[in-house]
Amino acid sequence: MTGVKVALVTPPVAKASEVDPAVPVLVGFLRNKGVDAYPFDANLTFQEALLSSDCLEGYAASVAAKGNRAAATSAHRATHNVARALKRLKSPSGYSDYNRYRGSIGELNEGFRLASRALGCHITTSDFTHPHLSPLSSGDLALVGREPEEIQTSAALKSVAEKLLEGDPAIVGISISYLSQALHAFALSGLLKKAGFSGTLLAGGGLVHSWRPRITPSSRIFEIFDGVVSGPGEEALLAVSRSGKIVDSPGMLSPCYSIWNRTHSKGCVSFSPWGNTLRWDDYISPAPILPLSASRGCYWAKCAFCPEAAGDRQPYVAADGDALAMEVLKLRDAVGVRYLHLTDNALSPAHMRRFAERFKGESVKWYGFSRLEKQLAERGYLKALAEGGCKMLQLGIESATPRLLKMMGKGNDLELTSTIVKKAAEAGIRVYGYFLFGLPTERYEEALATVEWIKDHADSLTFLNLSLMNLPGGGEMEVSPESYGLTEVREKDRRNDLSLYRDYSGAETLERRELRKLLGEARRDPVVRKLIKQTPQGFSANHGAFAPLISGGGS
Repeated sequence: MTGVKVALVTPPVAKASEVDPAVPVLVGFLRNKGVDAYPFDANLTFQEALLSSDCLEGYAASVAAKGNRAAATSAHRATHNVARALKRLKSPSGYSDYNRYRGSIGELNEGFRLASRALGCHITTSDFTHPHLSPLSSGDLALVGREPEEIQTSAALKSVAEKLLEGDPAIVGISISYLSQALHAFALSGLLKKAGFSGTLLAGGGLVHSWRPRITPSSRIFEIFDGVVSGPGEEALLAVSRSGKIVDSPGMLSPCYSIWNRTHSKGCVSFSPWGNTLRWDDYISPAPILPLSASRGCYWAKCAFCPEAAGDRQPYVAADGDALAMEVLKLRDAVGVRYLHLTDNALSPAHMRRFAERFKGESVKWYGFSRLEKQLAERGYLKALAEGGCKMLQLGIESATPRLLKMMGKGNDLELTSTIVKKAAEAGIRVYGYFLFGLPTERYEEALATVEWIKDHADSLTFLNLSLMNLPGGGEMEVSPESYGLTEVREKDRRNDLSLYRDYSGAETLERRELRKLLGEARRDPVVRKLIKQTPQGFSANHGAFAPLISGGGS
């Protein structure tokens, strides 16, 4: 191993049900190249500090002092119930009954609500909202990097920074995957510097890559980070680790070193994770979950509303299914991995078939996103997946209107979709259905038809995600809005210079207010309400493969 120690960090706030999918793979790649790299889950460490009994009691005293009796009662409950809820949610017994599971989730959420009331922010299992700072503003991000105390949770975050520095890293790479992590990632960087860290600070991850078209050499991000790694990070991290400083490499952006390399890494993509030192038993799940991708990019990449089809997207690269399955089985034997969360944009039918063959009888359950390909409807295909450990498929059904599906490049056939969800249910595979409202030119009756489709297929669907469409910047919809019935595509606002999406309007496009009313009415329908109610609160698809259902029966 080289003398340079590299810490790859998962920042708060994200679901603490499993390790970040990118970090173990990057650590594995670097260690195989002789680099002394290790993972550090700042998200898990932060949530443990935030929900510790000492912190909760302090929050409760603060809330009680404000004189609100109902809030004080809730605060008192949280100080006593959160530890019990976490213990249950880290044990298989916590998932044996729907009411028990839902009660534990409710108690956990009560702890986050208490912290939110006391600190004056909004924090949940998967999100953080500051009262006036935006994670889409490079100015606000730079501000919390310089003044981390602007984050109300800085006390808990400070203890995380101290633990991170105990490892004495020379290079710290912070992997920012979600918008909910951005403010804390920058605040953590500021706290590291205030605590005396003088090494190299790098930012990377899925969110940072999405920001790539909006990052310029004068971006205020570089007031905090020495460099930004966009796209696959293997080659850039290896070059920095071997040099001990930032050097020119694919994806490396660093104005202070006069480096601005926008090229994609070629032939240097890894898929194999490194599992040592990860705190597998401390995550909020019944057994260790390994999040892993069998591919990079998207093999379809044609959906007009998806960022993966917009602008300078990452090329599609697939892993060897047999080799990846062997890595999973090694971690099953070494650390007790029982669930494989496949994080691909879309699992290929070939990969799914291969995993089913390799995991049959191996006590590994797996789940992930799949396109509605014709292979799924072939005789015996879904049954074979179920027998090979497939517990859940996440399906982007989106709309019940063929006209809209064709216009948006989705490639879905409604008759085929119906067949697939029914066969999946018959095979015992849970279906997490994703539906999108507010598509350009969508009429009210077409939106309503999607709701009716959900009700007609309620016996085959297990969980629901109902959302309003966002238009990604840099894609075909922005370049040729007239092709989608749009009259205008515009920036959301000047302050949020890192916004990934655009506002849009069209003569035949439904207003958001009308759509929200329609969805509000849909959610009150008994059939739809049941599906939403049993969709895991706070953890959504991350718990979907094993969360108990309303009708009873765990995983």
